[in-house]
Amino acid sequence: MNPNRVYINVSYPGASPKEIEEGITTKIEESLNGIQGVKEITSKSSENISSITVTGVEGIDVDKMHVICEIFLILLEDTHFH
Repeated sequence: MNPNRVYINVSYPGASPKEIEEGITTKIEESLNGIQGVKEITSKSSENISSITVTGVEGIDVDKMHVICEIFLILLEDTHFH
């Protein structure tokens, strides 16, 4: 574990890697892009799961970054997945 990273894993049983990429991973990456203090977002879409790593700039308060990511994910869920 890296102290300036937030790890996001979303499962979607029965989904192919393409379905995960298009339906989950890309939407999450787009919603998290532009968050202040985020240096890099990397991801992997596999069968049944999307794994995303959000890396903050050196010295970032990772707890605050975690909360901000959670808020963005809640907003994304409310607008795109219902």
